[in-house]
Amino acid sequence: MLYIINPQRYKEYLEEKNYKYIFPLFTPMFKTKILEDIIVEDKLKGKIVGINLKPIDYRNENHIKKFISNINKLKDEASKNIYMEGIEKWPLDIKKRIEIETDLIFPDELDLKISNISFILEEILKIKSFLIEEEVLIICKDKDIIFKIIMIIYEKFPFISILPNIEGGETIFEEILSETGLSVFSVNDIDRSIKNYGIIINIEKDMDIELKMIKKDAIVFDFSNSHEFRNIKNCVLIEDINIEDIIDVKSLLLPRELASSVYENLTGNDKARFSKIYSRDKLCTLDALIKSKKSLKGNI
Repeated sequence: MLYIINPQRYKEYLEEKNYKYIFPLFTPMFKTKILEDIIVEDKLKGKIVGINLKPIDYRNENHIKKFISNINKLKDEASKNIYMEGIEKWPLDIKKRIEIETDLIFPDELDLKISNISFILEEILKIKSFLIEEEVLIICKDKDIIFKIIMIIYEKFPFISILPNIEGGETIFEEILSETGLSVFSVNDIDRSIKNYGIIINIEKDMDIELKMIKKDAIVFDFSNSHEFRNIKNCVLIEDINIEDIIDVKSLLLPRELASSVYENLTGNDKARFSKIYSRDKLCTLDALIKSKKSLKGNI
């Protein structure tokens, strides 16, 4: 993995190494440099690199071209994945362009996020106890992912609906019934029904759903990276999680907390428990996120 640190941290690193004397009057936009190896269980898993010393305007074609060119200078045959601090705020089309033009992939592992759905709901239940009565909607077309999600939530949340036309899902209802004893519902008119669901778990990047009808204070897990739920202000939105337990990763420059997909990609650990929540471009504790919704606090 190529892990690109943000320009502020990169500049601070260079100043600590006395690079400030190289450009005392002018800070260049780009200065490409490999800074450190990422070691996990004594195995080389990637490199931490610096590329830009000033923020990149992703709407500036010249900035993007030079940024991609510098990535290509740093990658080698072992490079498969890429991560950039702050990439969560960039549009999907720019991320896709970087992937295509560098032949590197932004990690998008889901297992760790999915396993933490139950942990997060357990914590919310302590504040919003009647959440256990809410119906759950899973927006996903992948049969295996749907099955994983259901297996971790069905014991506490038995009222679960999925969309029709699941890929390879001809037998999914029978399989779920056989494994759990649970009858899962199929939603045909989602635009009319979405207001009924207090918990929504979305994996799909492309949705044709009228989201403005969403139930007030619904708990939304949007793991699609599409950010379509950000315009819905009356929901509790969970877009990603951060992991604090990185003792098995040796690196001085990696943050103490890592985005879930980066952590899972580097360590293979899909069972670590979340430390913070990523919601609407902000990283916060789950408690702080819940407290920001005043109407939730009194519903105990």
